[in-house]
Amino acid sequence: MWEARFGSVLVEIDEHLIHLTRYVHLNPVAAKLVDKPENWKFSSYQEYLLQIPEDKICTYDELLDIIPNSYREFVEGRISYPQELQRIKKLFFE
Repeated sequence: MWEARFGSVLVEIDEHLIHLTRYVHLNPVAAKLVDKPENWKFSSYQEYLLQIPEDKICTYDELLDIIPNSYREFVEGRISYPQELQRIKKLFFE
């Protein structure tokens, strides 16, 4: 099945930006590549949790005020949501 072209959205509200980071960090889980977002080695998720303080590649400090434990709860509290969406999509497209 061919995937649709990506879409772009102008992010004007901080709350939207934080939700988009969660979406990105949960993508490998939704795709069933890993069980937890921190297990995806190509992700910045561990940087957001301050588990990789050295050699950071993400500089979000000026945009977002991330509290690592709260962010973990924010992301992992919705870990099953993308998987459920994938199951629903399959039902519609089968």
